[in-house]
Amino acid sequence: IWHCFSGDEETFLKALQMDFYFSLGGIMTFPNARRLREFITKIPDDRLLLETDSPYLAPQKKRGRRNEPSYLIETAKFLSEWLGIPLDRLQNQIYQNIKDIFGEKLNQG
Repeated sequence: IWHCFSGDEETFLKALQMDFYFSLGGIMTFPNARRLREFITKIPDDRLLLETDSPYLAPQKKRGRRNEPSYLIETAKFLSEWLGIPLDRLQNQIYQNIKDIFGEKLNQG
């Protein structure tokens, strides 16, 4: 899992070949993150994750505030719009990805 992904193209392509999961946060919503958003369109759906990176890197709409988990929906909405897929489909895919990573551990207290 690549935490807070924002790498260069060469490293991105290597990680993609190695079946990394890419965890995306508020950075992708920043106006100057155009290059990152280009990479995002190349990430297979089954390799996408979202994160808050709290208390840092709040999404653009919450910029200047202390980041918190409740802002994750802003990041998810941005990603769904950027990828052109319904928010519920994105949420379901990310949940499936989490289950694929953690499996039965999700059901353990």
